[in-house]
Amino acid sequence: MISKLCSTTAPWTSWTAILGYPESDVWELTAAVIYVETPYKIAISRQQGGLGLGTYGVPLGAWDNRKTGGTEEMNIISSRILNLFETPATFNTQFTIVIGGTTYTNTTLYAQGIGISDISGARRIETEDSKEFRNEFTLTFIA
Repeated sequence: MISKLCSTTAPWTSWTAILGYPESDVWELTAAVIYVETPYKIAISRQQGGLGLGTYGVPLGAWDNRKTGGTEEMNIISSRILNLFETPATFNTQFTIVIGGTTYTNTTLYAQGIGISDISGARRIETEDSKEFRNEFTLTFIA
């Protein structure tokens, strides 16, 4: 969903979306980066006679290493990420995804059995360079 926004919707088109933690590729980009890491399981809820649900955390963040930006752009990116997951329309946004070799076209988070429960952040991540800016969030969802 973030990748779709970064390719089609302003001001998201000013930034680049990366799946996974940006390693050396962050140094080669001409735009600030929004990265989404692999989800990890936090807890399992079980109920008698029903299916259990897992609670997952997903680290995601914004990183600007172009040496030309400032805290203003990092704050804009951070507020957009927070607003994205607070808006009810996000849960009805259609996107296409491939899971385990199966393509789901025009699906939604709800159709995939995903419910967003929380997003925390933005935590400022310290950097060595005073012109490098980085914030990180934790998105929590139930599936």
